[in-house]
Amino acid sequence: MKDIFKLGSILFLICAVAALLLSVTNNITEPVIKERNIQANNESRKEVLKEAEEFKQLDNVKANLVEEVYQGLKGNEVVGYTIKTAPKGYGGKIEVMIGISKDGKITGVKVGNHSETPGLGSKASEPTFKDQFNGKSTEKPLMVVKGSASNDNDIAAISGATITSNAVTSGVNAAINLYKEQLLNNSQNKDVQSLANEPMVKIFDNAQFKKIEGKSEGKIVATYEVFDENKKIGYIFETELDGYENKTEILVGITLDGTIKGLELGEKTNDNEHLKSTFDTGLTHQLEGKKIDEISLVQEKVNKDDKSQSASGAKITSKSVIEGVNSTIDFFKKITNGTGA
Repeated sequence: MKDIFKLGSILFLICAVAALLLSVTNNITEPVIKERNIQANNESRKEVLKEAEEFKQLDNVKANLVEEVYQGLKGNEVVGYTIKTAPKGYGGKIEVMIGISKDGKITGVKVGNHSETPGLGSKASEPTFKDQFNGKSTEKPLMVVKGSASNDNDIAAISGATITSNAVTSGVNAAINLYKEQLLNNSQNKDVQSLANEPMVKIFDNAQFKKIEGKSEGKIVATYEVFDENKKIGYIFETELDGYENKTEILVGITLDGTIKGLELGEKTNDNEHLKSTFDTGLTHQLEGKKIDEISLVQEKVNKDDKSQSASGAKITSKSVIEGVNSTIDFFKKITNGTGA
């Protein structure tokens, strides 16, 4: 009995010392491993989105198969995003890092940690497979095909490793879906305006807005192209005019066929109760849906006692509104040569 107790004590002491050594070793190596993983991920991000100089993690963006999302920056400009996914392959999860530019093109794919079959599925990390994704558009989901790729969205499968090929492609498609559904409308993107820009969205619901640099003149201070997915459907013109008391912002939306889609007050003018009531009581209804060639705006002299004008025979309060619409129509015709293109 004494010998058993002695043997148990020795074993307990050995286990305790071993556990202590493992704990110390783990405390020493864990930060090093973590730092190496961070470095490896940064290198992967840089590899798939070369234009970016630094990366900022987006914590509020989540989707199926997606493990992390980073915004790629060059100075203060957003140049794209990197998205890491973890689809299930033949041997387990596969780390796939995808780069997507701000204009919706895949800039690179890198296959990271995986347990795919050597000589078969492991070929997913080789350039002959992964480089197929470079330059692909996010407009359509990508499809795995056996043999040669014949369509723009085709990805040729690795011979003998269709499961792995499908897994990697599903990871890329997950990144594409996330980009289209969440990142394309991200307010942190300086070039593609977000759904947070409420006045624009009131005019074109569920659309994307891209500012055209250098397209301003006179009362037009900014011009935006409007897209439904990747198809251009119209323009929004931001005007800034001398109002009754302060500067007045009027946003005018026009479709490609020259139809007034809608009018809204700019964010800076939303506190003007007089103008807000004008929109609520008739302005939008008088002009929405009308072709610009059918609209005739007549201005009358404005003073502090009489602020009424007529537009197509209907009274509208605010000289600024009429000036804004007139300026927008003229500028739309000028930049499109009357074609809307």
